[in-house]
Amino acid sequence: MIYKFLHEPGRFYLEDDTGATTAEITYAEGNTPDVWTVDHTFVAPELRGAGMAGQLLDRLAEEARVQHVKLKPVCAYAKAAFTRDAKYDDIKAE
Repeated sequence: MIYKFLHEPGRFYLEDDTGATTAEITYAEGNTPDVWTVDHTFVAPELRGAGMAGQLLDRLAEEARVQHVKLKPVCAYAKAAFTRDAKYDDIKAE
């Protein structure tokens, strides 16, 4: 299933019918405005195992490319994803 995530400055997220956040990835501008630090990824237990975190990271990567910024993975999920998948090489901050 492909999700349409909500967006606000600093995060992409998904809410349930009650407005509770069920998945999110957060980021912050780094020391320079052309680098965003990926600092948190969360997926509710009932949504885990379906690729939700990957979709969140892909959506953030898409936005980073549009905005011409690099991503610095800090949270454990983003670090692992950037290490195992070359599709993020073009936007990885050194």
